Amino acid sequence: MPTERIFNEEHMYTFVKGYATNRNMPQTLNALSFARNSHKGQERQGAENIPYIIHPLNMACHAIALGIADDNILATALLHDVCEDCGVKPEELPVGDKVRENVVTLSHPAWGGDPNRPEEIKAYYDRIGQNKEAAVVKLLDRCNNVSFMAFAYSEEKLRRYISETREYVLPLLGVLKQDPKFNDAQFLLKYHICSVIGSIEATLNVKRPAL
Repeated sequence: MPTERIFNEEHMYTFVKGYATNRNMPQTLNALSFARNSHKGQERQGAENIPYIIHPLNMACHAIALGIADDNILATALLHDVCEDCGVKPEELPVGDKVRENVVTLSHPAWGGDPNRPEEIKAYYDRIGQNKEAAVVKLLDRCNNVSFMAFAYSEEKLRRYISETREYVLPLLGVLKQDPKFNDAQFLLKYHICSVIGSIEATLNVKRPAL
């Protein structure tokens, strides 16, 4: 059965480290080791015992493959779950103020509140929509999560996650459209996310093909 462990985490780690070193990306280099240490011992949802660090490493490699050679964005992708899941305070992150701001924006809920309340969910995505770098990372995050959610989520959670993706995450593509350098990335992210959730919807009989 396919799992999230398509790529070896050590190979991805070495690839991102080499990429960041060759392009003088100090924030990405700092974030890389910090994220691995912070997520040590954590695993992704599901029964495959996937080390959690594979998720941010996948996101960073995906960003690079999409041509997003931005130090802030790669560092944010690597650190995006550290404050929310590892008990790390924003001021403890080994990066600059902008990356810290991005990580706080992406932490759900953003340092207080109930993440299940509709108004909290809307406020969370509204904040992301006002931060282009955070919007890019949230789309990378969702792209990775929808790709493997069928192996970890119940049917009920799949339906909720797809609904949230359509209502709140896909509209973030509009933020990327405002910057020509993200033209290719936003097209490919939209194609990937919509293809995956469309296939899962069809499997769940949420949406039936027209006769």
